[in-house]
Amino acid sequence: MLTSLNHNKEKIKELSRLLKTINSSANTKDLFRASLNQILLFLGAERGSVLLFDIKNNNLILRLMRGQEENFNDFKDAVQKIGEGISGTVALEKKPILVKNIRTDSRFKNTYNILNHYKTNSFLSVPLFIKDTLIGVINITDKTSKNVFLEEELEYLTIISTQISYTYERIKLQDEINIKTAENAKLAVEKIEIERQLNIAKKFASLGKISSSIAHEINNPLDGVMRYTNLCLDRIDRNEKNIKDYLIEVKDGLKRIANTVRSLLEFSRHNTPSNKLISINETLNDAVSGVIKKYGDCSFTLIKNYALAQCYVYDKGIKHVFVNILKNACEAMEDKKEGRLSIETCEGENTIDIKISDSGYGIKDENRTTIFEPFFTTKSAEKGAGLGLAICYDIVQKYNGSIKLDSKPSDGTTFTISIPRNETLYDNKEANIASCRT
Repeated sequence: MLTSLNHNKEKIKELSRLLKTINSSANTKDLFRASLNQILLFLGAERGSVLLFDIKNNNLILRLMRGQEENFNDFKDAVQKIGEGISGTVALEKKPILVKNIRTDSRFKNTYNILNHYKTNSFLSVPLFIKDTLIGVINITDKTSKNVFLEEELEYLTIISTQISYTYERIKLQDEINIKTAENAKLAVEKIEIERQLNIAKKFASLGKISSSIAHEINNPLDGVMRYTNLCLDRIDRNEKNIKDYLIEVKDGLKRIANTVRSLLEFSRHNTPSNKLISINETLNDAVSGVIKKYGDCSFTLIKNYALAQCYVYDKGIKHVFVNILKNACEAMEDKKEGRLSIETCEGENTIDIKISDSGYGIKDENRTTIFEPFFTTKSAEKGAGLGLAICYDIVQKYNGSIKLDSKPSDGTTFTISIPRNETLYDNKEANIASCRT
């Protein structure tokens, strides 16, 4: 095809510019409007039209006309059946046609008495399609020179129609991508809103649960305090000996209330993360030293195995987690003649892991599912209000980590704290701090 074009280099340059203009179209409306205008200039013609394929009704519909705009409303949405007339034949066969005389061509249908509007008899019609999918048809007529269209000009128009078809497909694909992107963006916004609503709902549910637990934890000892105080007031004048016992009960009740309030204050203090970097190994050692001082009378063997390289995390309360679990371990071994406390650090697949194991009395199966819930405890009122492990769980969540337990009654307990690697910094503390600030 191109061999017949090589003799006219200027025309080819003009064609190249036209194809670039077509390819730059941003939407189908601009594509057909700009293409038809450029084609008329390029071929030296005065009249043209674009008919698009209506797949639902299997026909062509007139969508754009140039050279007779004043009569466009008379022809707008005019229908051409596939296989009928010149345009219908081009659409059916998907082959371009050059008609030298439309007045004598049997394929031309004089619908709407359109022949009276044409100035010349020559007519070009080319299909728009991708692979076997029909897009439409472009018709060109009324050559300015009044001459007949040449085969060479039909070849030009065929090349142009191919570029229009590919540009049309590209625009349609981009439109689909834009729609999908918009839908995904909308879904993302909706997801964020749903998550926000769920978080609010969780907070209110948690608040309701904690409020109920606080009321229960404080109300029970407070009821005892009031009852024994009234008994003391009733019997103080009688100088009865059991008044002292009543006051001891009052004191114990107040201790329980004080422990609950202290635990709540401790919980609130650990709700504010710090930007300070701390070493996992050093923090563990500090926690161990503090706990051993408090439980120095306990008889147990301490085993430390730090396989983890020097590693740092932001201070979001991780020391409190270590201290609380170590305290629980020591208390679980208080009645043991020979206990064993093992502390291990290592690297998981995508985490750093800290394991704290004891040889204490273990945790009963029925308590394992509730052990991290606020105010759950198996200890006496003097030893805790049941917020310790709940606080630990909350702190580990701030690292996007997890805390798990493995325990068998009378066979000890192991707590494993896992923190994702992307929450940690390694080796050179000063370099890590500098990199975090930049």
